Amino acid sequence: ELLDPSQESGLEESLASKTLPIPLNHLELRYFSELPVGFRSFEVLTLATFTWAVILLVLMIIVGIFYTVRYVLRETQTARLKSDFVSFISHELKTPLAAIKMFTETLREGRVSGEEEQQECLELIERESDRLSSLIDKVLAYSKVESEQKAFQFGSCNMAEVVDEAIRLFHAHTTDRPRELKLFSVQDISNIQMDRASMIEVVLNLLSNADKYSPRDTEIVVNIRETVDDITVEVVDKGVGIPKRDHRRIFEKFFRSDDLLTREVEGTGLGLAFSRYIAKVHNGDIRVSSQPESGSVFTLQLKKTHVLAE
Repeated sequence: ELLDPSQESGLEESLASKTLPIPLNHLELRYFSELPVGFRSFEVLTLATFTWAVILLVLMIIVGIFYTVRYVLRETQTARLKSDFVSFISHELKTPLAAIKMFTETLREGRVSGEEEQQECLELIERESDRLSSLIDKVLAYSKVESEQKAFQFGSCNMAEVVDEAIRLFHAHTTDRPRELKLFSVQDISNIQMDRASMIEVVLNLLSNADKYSPRDTEIVVNIRETVDDITVEVVDKGVGIPKRDHRRIFEKFFRSDDLLTREVEGTGLGLAFSRYIAKVHNGDIRVSSQPESGSVFTLQLKKTHVLAE
């Protein structure tokens, strides 16, 4: 160390020293076994800073790797779900088409024994045509949502009337498998601004889900409630229920719970995604409360303060 002899206070004893020649004879060159106190503190500070910098860098790398892997896994899963959806749609389109073709050929070639059998064939053709039309409508709705082209026509509507219409359509769609359904509304419900057709579709979809995943001998309960801030519609079933791990994911496009798939229930994995999309357009939301083997409660909530309550 190159030091000024006049400033020796606070320094440790040096092992060796030598005075520099003129004109630097006011300085001495000294050798210490350890750094002076001031230099040692600087060394410790530098080492601590470097250590924390390395730790921070490692943490950033770990976090980056985690989110990258998570993103890749999510994209891979989405791609797989889309592929499964396309396969499912292809199968579902072919099934009614094959039935329609078969019964049409039966009628054309006169392979019916009487008027009653002919009428049965016509009814089956009509049923399969309706099924095909419904499937095509779902695919078109998905396309509109993906391209953000779905248009909404808002007007003053009453939620009780919307639910009544959805229940009427539900019974019309399930004439071959009647289901007991109870409606409870404790008060008159205010009119709010909504797209009537879209909201009927949401309620009908919730009823259809409850029907598909519930035993035939159980009932579905619909509750309509109104508070100062919002209007809610609850659809309560006593079905198979949904594992807690899937509560958020059932609202993702193409997703279907594995527990439900094992029961071979038909579905595209789009209904709940569309329903929540429509609810959010109305500044609302759909929530679920469910446990396996205990049934489910789907709650449609619309905030009155944001949808122009009358």
